[in-house]
Amino acid sequence: MKKVNDMAQYSALAMPHIRAKAVTNCFDSPSQLNDEINNNRLFYEKGSDYLLLFYKRDGFYKLKFYAQQNSTPVYDTNERMVCEIASKGGFEIYGGILNSLDFEKTGTRLRYTIPSLKGTDLLYTLCDTEIKDEQSDHGVISSTFDKYTGCIPLGKITCLCAYKSGELAGVLHYLANEICHLAVLPNFRSQGTAKALIYALSSKTGKNIKVWTAHSNTAARALYEKCGAVADGYTSIIAQKNF
Repeated sequence: MKKVNDMAQYSALAMPHIRAKAVTNCFDSPSQLNDEINNNRLFYEKGSDYLLLFYKRDGFYKLKFYAQQNSTPVYDTNERMVCEIASKGGFEIYGGILNSLDFEKTGTRLRYTIPSLKGTDLLYTLCDTEIKDEQSDHGVISSTFDKYTGCIPLGKITCLCAYKSGELAGVLHYLANEICHLAVLPNFRSQGTAKALIYALSSKTGKNIKVWTAHSNTAARALYEKCGAVADGYTSIIAQKNF
């Protein structure tokens, strides 16, 4: 496993596979990649027809890749690994890659689209709720989501934070118009806090909202559907190795 030292090196590694229209689960923006590189968290292994990218996390690595059709990359390691692959219409092209790397499927997620929620007076009915856009650590998020499958962020993140009577009630971590994490503290659940945060993000962006959630998370799915969410056909597989 070798460290990626800068964006120039990353581009030199990835561009041949991008031009060849390789299968990939890597859709990070340049700013996201720069953050990983500058904090010494991005590593790689390569072969003639594949590039494996390892994102260092707390006690494990997230795997992303570029692989040519019918590629069977091999990488032997005792490190814990997590990989997620999203698709709309089937995972056949990914099956050989995960099998060759000896990953085991452990869960699935689906993506919802929530239509723009302009014109609502929901926030005003929650007269003791104050929504702030701020930089926050991820203590609430890390205590709510599984660290291996919840894509817990590192460092500071941009959040909408809900306060009731001056006390933090919930946190919505977002990137552009996508909900990354939504967590409500136990004392404030079933009081409209999560819905208020979703409506606040919709009002802020003026766009449809995207959100991924586990198939098994019936409470989250019910919440999003009450906000008008519709499954848009994208699903994902979460796979792990050495757990």
